[in-house]
Amino acid sequence: MPVAFQSQQVISGVANPTSLQFGPDDRLYVSQQDGLIKVYDVTQPTAGQWAAVEVETIDVIKNIPNHNDDGSLNAALADRQVTG
Repeated sequence: MPVAFQSQQVISGVANPTSLQFGPDDRLYVSQQDGLIKVYDVTQPTAGQWAAVEVETIDVIKNIPNHNDDGSLNAALADRQVTG
């Protein structure tokens, strides 16, 4: 019997996602390249259909100040990056 897959968009509004992981709390954690992490409650309201509701945005990584290799603050760099 052939396997058939269907595509369904479950989340939107994510800019350049770099990693997806379900946490121990059964919520979906999605990191974005810019350092934001969005947390979603994922449910299955009807068989075969999924829904995700963003419940939290974690900005701790995005807001960490940049430092030079010697530990001194480097305020000239404002961007953060999460790759995985």
